[in-house]
Amino acid sequence: MLTKKQKIALLFLVITFSLSIIATIYGWDNNYVWYDIVLHLSGGFFMAMFLYDYFSSAITGTSRFKKTLLIIGYALIIGVLWEFAEFLAGKYLSDPIYNIWHLRTYFIGDLDDTLGDLLNDIIGGLTFAIAFRKKI
Repeated sequence: MLTKKQKIALLFLVITFSLSIIATIYGWDNNYVWYDIVLHLSGGFFMAMFLYDYFSSAITGTSRFKKTLLIIGYALIIGVLWEFAEFLAGKYLSDPIYNIWHLRTYFIGDLDDTLGDLLNDIIGGLTFAIAFRKKI
């Protein structure tokens, strides 16, 4: 059973994911640089929130520093998996989406974009750790 915090985090992750899909369809993440940044910051924040709460019983008694590293690690692992998903989507979904719906999609940018996305995921996780440091 999910806790209230986990449900809240999942709700915001669904909203973030939905906004990401909309951005991909309309090219917002290419036209508005800040849009992609906000999505990655919020994704890192809410993934850290969800996974910290999910694993909180397993890391009881761990130092605050180690918990902070784990939280950032949670956000980074999901960020890396997301970047792999973007790569695969760009490789295998762009043409079918165009052929079926006549929509141009751009799932992944260059190396600078990928590294910036991962940095924003880390900052999102770190922001969660700082915002909830008293509970951590």
